[in-house]
Amino acid sequence: MKAKIVLLSLIAFFMVGLGQYTDTAEAATSGWKYTGGNWYYYQNDAPAKGWLYDNGHWYYMDGSGAMETGWILWKNDWYFLNSDGAMETGWLLWKNKWYYLDSGGAMETGWIKSSGKWYFLDSGGVMKTGWLNENGTYYYLQSSGAMKTGWLQLGADTYFFKNSGARSTGLTLIDNGLYDFNNDGVLQKNQWLTLGTKQYYLTDTGKAAVGPYSIDGKKYLFSAEGVLSTGFVKVNGSTYYANQDAIIQTGWKTIDAVKYYFNSNGTMQTGWFTESGKTYYFGSNGAMATGIIKVGTQSYYLNGEGVLYKNGFFTVNAKKYYANDQGALKSGWMTLDGSKYYFGADFAMDTGWNYIGYSWYYFDSQGKMDTGWLLDGGNWYYLDVNGVMKTGWIKLSGKWYYLNKSGVMLTGWYQDNSKWYYSNPSGVMQTGWITDTAGKEWYLETSGVWIPVSRELEGKTIVLDPGHGGHDSGAVSGIIYEKNIVLSTGLKLRDELRKHGAKVHMTRSTDVYLTLGERVVYSNTIMPDAFVSIHVNASVYSQPAGMETYYNPSGYYPSASKTLASSIQTEMVKATGAANRGVKTAEFAVLRGNKAPAVLVEMGFISNPSERDKLITSSYQTSVVNGMYKGLSGFLAN
Repeated sequence: MKAKIVLLSLIAFFMVGLGQYTDTAEAATSGWKYTGGNWYYYQNDAPAKGWLYDNGHWYYMDGSGAMETGWILWKNDWYFLNSDGAMETGWLLWKNKWYYLDSGGAMETGWIKSSGKWYFLDSGGVMKTGWLNENGTYYYLQSSGAMKTGWLQLGADTYFFKNSGARSTGLTLIDNGLYDFNNDGVLQKNQWLTLGTKQYYLTDTGKAAVGPYSIDGKKYLFSAEGVLSTGFVKVNGSTYYANQDAIIQTGWKTIDAVKYYFNSNGTMQTGWFTESGKTYYFGSNGAMATGIIKVGTQSYYLNGEGVLYKNGFFTVNAKKYYANDQGALKSGWMTLDGSKYYFGADFAMDTGWNYIGYSWYYFDSQGKMDTGWLLDGGNWYYLDVNGVMKTGWIKLSGKWYYLNKSGVMLTGWYQDNSKWYYSNPSGVMQTGWITDTAGKEWYLETSGVWIPVSRELEGKTIVLDPGHGGHDSGAVSGIIYEKNIVLSTGLKLRDELRKHGAKVHMTRSTDVYLTLGERVVYSNTIMPDAFVSIHVNASVYSQPAGMETYYNPSGYYPSASKTLASSIQTEMVKATGAANRGVKTAEFAVLRGNKAPAVLVEMGFISNPSERDKLITSSYQTSVVNGMYKGLSGFLAN
């Protein structure tokens, strides 16, 4: 037909071309003419025959040139020419029957696709409707002739047609559901279906049951594939359990020694669950949890029956735990009713000694953290306000204690950094002269350090008199007072003399005021072997500097006093390197009437900036003291 169309198109073109060159006389014998009841088409005075293309339509002229109408058979294909003789294409309704003519006009038979739909035309070209059996496969053609796909309801029967249009039979998967159709394609409903070893149940919609499904008052379990099942089955995200009869189980069940709980709808419980005021936890596999479990960031303790502990302390296997009102176990530090507790990584409450964060703590039998002094195993320990066990030196209420590396408070003799110390039975570090448990005497510095000392001054008595005091500041330079310098120096000298066995008395050991007469009376009451009054010099000029020592040439012991003054002056200058202003005489009040070798020492000038800066330092005062001690020692030895 395509070859015919091309040929006739060329003929028409040629004829149109010729028409352009005919004169008026020729035109009268060309074109359509109706003669003898038939139409003809003339070309060059002769009627056209066969296929003719004119004015956009095809026509067929018989052997005599007469125009055909109706059905014609040409080269084994049927064509239909309407009453005007024009060839039809596409759908044709003729005598109440539908036909389909292709674009070349040829009548189609068999399957055709038009506007996206399939149709079937019989051998006579007539469009079929209703049931069609083609080689044993059934199709259904709707009243429009279009092939049916999907669901079809015919009376009481339901059918399903695949995308190919073929009618379904047997077990068929449709939209994730299983359906069964008999040999006639009719959907089966409300009945059991057995295929080999598998059983299905077809519901009232025909869809195979999935998950829990009640039949005759019994709830059965079907897998996601619709198969009747026993044991554990997961369907649509929920897990169920069915017995050997495939009946779904509910409530508490022990399966292979593991406890599970199935809700009233048969779903297996997971996560938290509360029943009769008791809280349980089930893992993702549905197994009931016991013991310590972790859920999210929190841990919990469930007893052997799976019940959650909560709301306070509880004891398991002699270990104590704490859970809040939600059951979350406590770990780390906790303060409750003013007491501190600590729970370890296993959530058990600590008791006794525990090492936490690089420090030792002690918790009593109730788990409460101790502070302060602790007696444990016959040893004393000290725990600070944070409960931390202390080691080394600690000062409490002005007293020093020493705790070894194990925290034990030491008593008696002990060493620290190669230095010896002594603490009494209460652990208090001792200073000055002590008598140990063996009856031996020892001297401990104010720092507590034992130093070996000579006893060359044993039996000697010395009175030290730090000048001024109280409201009497003595010489003043800015905020620096003579009374403070001499008191500090006097106390250092007292300790140094006592180291060497001397018995030392002080007219004042604090910032108090005494008259000069009171100082003399005090000394004469004691009757010492030597009296030393300690002072700091001053001048209206800043240049004067150096040390000087005075004695009273008219006193009770002028010769001894002079010797004492000379000995002290010499040793002080040696010890300090200060300028030597020599030994001088004066009838100072504290030297008059003093019934002992007596001297007054001027340590230096507070009015001299350089010397003042030295006088206020502890190290310089110590140097002065060393000189005074040697001077006194030398004098008393002779």
